Amino acid sequence: LLDIWCDSTLLPIPIFQQRAAKIMILSVQSNLPQILDILVSRLNALDFPCFSSEKSIGPGDDVSAGVAKALMLAAEVGNEECASIILTRWDSSLPLFAMRDDDGNTVFHYCCRGHGNAMLLQLLFRHLSTGTATKSRQQQLAKVLMCKNRFGQTALHIACEHGRVDFVETFLSLCSIALLAKLLAVEDDQTQTPLLAAVGNNASDVVMCLIMWRGNRNLILRNTPQSPGKVVRRGPLGSSRMELQSPTCPMVWASIKGNLDMIQLLLSDPSGQDYRITESITALLCSNATSDDKVEGCRLLVQNGGNPFEDVEVISCSPYANTAVSVAANSCESEVLKALITTG
Repeated sequence: LLDIWCDSTLLPIPIFQQRAAKIMILSVQSNLPQILDILVSRLNALDFPCFSSEKSIGPGDDVSAGVAKALMLAAEVGNEECASIILTRWDSSLPLFAMRDDDGNTVFHYCCRGHGNAMLLQLLFRHLSTGTATKSRQQQLAKVLMCKNRFGQTALHIACEHGRVDFVETFLSLCSIALLAKLLAVEDDQTQTPLLAAVGNNASDVVMCLIMWRGNRNLILRNTPQSPGKVVRRGPLGSSRMELQSPTCPMVWASIKGNLDMIQLLLSDPSGQDYRITESITALLCSNATSDDKVEGCRLLVQNGGNPFEDVEVISCSPYANTAVSVAANSCESEVLKALITTG
């Protein structure tokens, strides 16, 4: 049946390529590794032109694109056997890692979604790192892992967003410290680093995993970011007036999300991170958190060094509300105001 359906000597090349791609995808979907093995092995014997690996794959593309789609599907559903067949049987498997779908996702993006598995992710790492010198291997790995999809997300962003601590631990164990430092600093289109993606999605295990990793390597979050657009100081020299433009601090991001559980988790952080507590108070007051959560969160933040009387301008708040106390007063949050004043 495979010979009849996919006879390259009888079919025009575009039709043959489309049929071959469909069969590979169906083989992965139906978990038929034997069929996939036969097809991939036979395709290797045929000489078809292949496009550059930097191009996005889409309908009607060549055999390499079909193989890439099948590999992405296997990675997404966690089918380690089918992924292994493609990686070991396909002669030009390394370019598959750089191929992307229409949204800019690589095979690593697909693997790091909710249904993948850590063993398959490790398989991808191993295969990408095989057969090259150490320096070349790290460069090749860095190029693929730094790829962003159309939302500005790397594969590590996806893993953090889905709360996959097993994936995150794989990244931490198989990437160099230099590469990890770059990956952890990448911001997506919502200005979220991978850590902030985990904070925003209440992925507590991932948050603690990343924080402990950074703390153990003295990669402490700085109170004054080095890049522009984070915190802008205004007024006379030495003024404490600050404008929070981009929530790069995990505590501030948790406060913007109104996530009391995450605030408590970060406050218990033993790694010595330098969080911006005062800005977090105002950010929490401007969030959609319940009144009770605001009261408890503000009390905790003030107890841990936050100053509700410091002049902080947060873009999401009223331009007339410059301190946490004035924000609470202007929003008629009487219980919150009472907690700020009594605790402060």
